[in-house]
Amino acid sequence: MLTLFLCITVDMSFDCMADCKLDRFCEIAEGRLTEKETLPESKVFHYEFEVAGIGYKGFQEVTGKAYNSHEEGDVIEIEYLPGDPSTNRPRGMSIRNCRKLTVFAAITAIVAAMFVYTIVDQRRKMKKERRELEKLRGKEA
Repeated sequence: MLTLFLCITVDMSFDCMADCKLDRFCEIAEGRLTEKETLPESKVFHYEFEVAGIGYKGFQEVTGKAYNSHEEGDVIEIEYLPGDPSTNRPRGMSIRNCRKLTVFAAITAIVAAMFVYTIVDQRRKMKKERRELEKLRGKEA
C-alpha cells in the first residue's frame, strides 16, 4: 500500500513539474486535434503538431467544456518546451492541480512515517521481551 502511495506521488509530481515548466517556458505551435476519446472517468484529446519539421503526437485529459467546444480536425494551439517538444499540451488545458499533489504527498509522508514508527516500535518491544525472557531463563538455571 505504501509503495502504491509513493508511486502515485512520484508520477503526479513529474506531471506537475512538466506543467509548471510549460507555464513558464513554453512556445506555441499550431496543431491538429486528431481524436476525441471518452473514457469512463475522463475525456481525452489526441493531437499532433510539428516543430522544426519534426512531427510530435500527444494526448491530454481535458475538461468537459473544452471537450465539447472542439471537434476532431480542429486546429488547436500546442504549448511545448523549446528544448523538449515531447513535453507539451494543448494551450490553456492544464487541469493538474499542484495543491492536490502537495496534500497527497504530505499524507503519503505521514503514512510512511507512521509505518516506519510502528515497525521500529515493534522491534524495540520484541528486543525488550527477549531480554526479559533471557533474564528469566538465567534465574531458572
